[in-house]
Amino acid sequence: MTDQQTFSSQEPKGLPQERRAASRVTVIGMLLDGVLGILKVIAGTLFHSQALLVDGIHSFTDVASDLVVLGVMRVSRQAPDQDHPYGHQRIETMGTMVLGSILIAVGAALAWDNTLRLLDGGAVNIPEWPVLVAAVISIASKEWIYRYTRRLA
Repeated sequence: MTDQQTFSSQEPKGLPQERRAASRVTVIGMLLDGVLGILKVIAGTLFHSQALLVDGIHSFTDVASDLVVLGVMRVSRQAPDQDHPYGHQRIETMGTMVLGSILIAVGAALAWDNTLRLLDGGAVNIPEWPVLVAAVISIASKEWIYRYTRRLA
């Protein structure tokens, strides 16, 4: 029996199903965030809501985060090899650093843009009622994905 077989045989039997479920919920959440991002950016732009527009951009960062999570899950699941005798789980730390960096960069860019808007002092348009509809759809969708994730967990 090789070292790789020894490491692989130590994995609990239900783990592959749990990993598939985790991947599935991540993909569903990513697709949901993508659709919500498009909805919020369009509604925020058309109906004068900077808050909804920024929330749409945040939804797109969630999509990027989900892509990083899927990549990290795939790499960290690799069996131990000659260079990594204890496995590849440490890649999760690198993924966390990448995610944090993305969020910091996007947050800083949005803060900068909004600071410039405040200093500009231009006319402020009042958001129209479809912004509320987009926000309600977003809240309901996020509640659904939360409950779905809890059920699978």
